[in-house]
Amino acid sequence: MKKRILCMLLAVIMIIGAFTALTSCGGGKGGGGGDSDPCAEGHTYNAKTGRCTVCKVKCTHDYKDDNVCDICGYTKKDTETGGGDDYPEVPWADDDPIELFFMMSDNSSGESLPSGCNRYLAGGDQRLEEAIDIDVEERNASAEYLTNVKLKYDYYPEASDYGWGKCYELISSTIGTTGCPDMFCNFTYDMVAASLRGSFANLRDQDLDEGNFFSFLDEDYDEEVDNRGYMYEYMTSVTLSKTKMYLLASDYFLDLIRAFYIVPVNIKLLTDVGMEVTGDLNEDGKFDVEDFYEEIRRKDWDYK
Repeated sequence: MKKRILCMLLAVIMIIGAFTALTSCGGGKGGGGGDSDPCAEGHTYNAKTGRCTVCKVKCTHDYKDDNVCDICGYTKKDTETGGGDDYPEVPWADDDPIELFFMMSDNSSGESLPSGCNRYLAGGDQRLEEAIDIDVEERNASAEYLTNVKLKYDYYPEASDYGWGKCYELISSTIGTTGCPDMFCNFTYDMVAASLRGSFANLRDQDLDEGNFFSFLDEDYDEEVDNRGYMYEYMTSVTLSKTKMYLLASDYFLDLIRAFYIVPVNIKLLTDVGMEVTGDLNEDGKFDVEDFYEEIRRKDWDYK
């Protein structure tokens, strides 16, 4: 059951552009668009963002028969106005919400490269009110609503015991135990190592109880035309099998690109010597940065 919910949740997260971790302002419920009392005396909610205008913290939200919160008036995206035909109908829609446990790394490699999991995946800091934080909250709320799922987040702490190369054994030893997380987000090294130990489900498994909803399994999926937010080539590169896939990479997991290496290039020098060294690779009569990219794509570029 949880495996099929996971597939649906992550698929919907990739389709829509917005998702909410919900916390309360304080003692009670708010008023900005609903009929309840404010979260604290003199406080109200902004019905557009669902945040208290004073505390700046997100409303806990109480949805009944429609998509409008009875506390603050916030309108949640629904399958008609926010999704349409792009959203598969979930077979478990009439069941009680399923809780999924998402364990992530909050390690920042000595505070120089913060993972961003808490903020950009979970929307965990409810005090932040920048546009990106509101988008994350809306994305999460919509994904949970459309999949009838409630997410619980936890984090491996900022400590040397949970750093790069230290988590794969912990992940592997956790699998199958009571309270085991349903999903992990961690260092690529550790995730690949854990996958090689058989820790994760096959994302290409078509024989799930009620279906596999990852859109990269669709017959018409073409990464070069529309990758649908997935880093599909990357996903295949971290799996040894040609028929199975264990790690999900996508625009959702911003942590993947926090530590990309950058090679500075002197464009003027490259232009001056490029024709002499490699010639006009893209046949446009000159050597420029596009020829440099082509050289890299051909795997002809090195440090020499």
